[in-house]
Amino acid sequence: MKKVLLFGAITLLAAGFLTVSCEKDNPVSCTQKLLEVSSAQSAYIVDDSYENCIAYKNALEDYINCDGITDKAIYQGYLDNLTCTP
Repeated sequence: MKKVLLFGAITLLAAGFLTVSCEKDNPVSCTQKLLEVSSAQSAYIVDDSYENCIAYKNALEDYINCDGITDKAIYQGYLDNLTCTP
């Protein structure tokens, strides 16, 4: 549980940084995708069901593919370490 909470804290800190750099290139799209990552992550932390895992994974993939974010490696690391099993 501590690992999940630490993961969430790091994500929120990184999200603030990336939102600022993202706004320069595509303010609506990147910001919305980041909010979707945050929402999916929150749902997954509360209930780590397969469905929530897939939703979180999809939100991460969508955000990583957003033009204008400067540090895709952080989110790619989260995605690489996410294992969704039914």
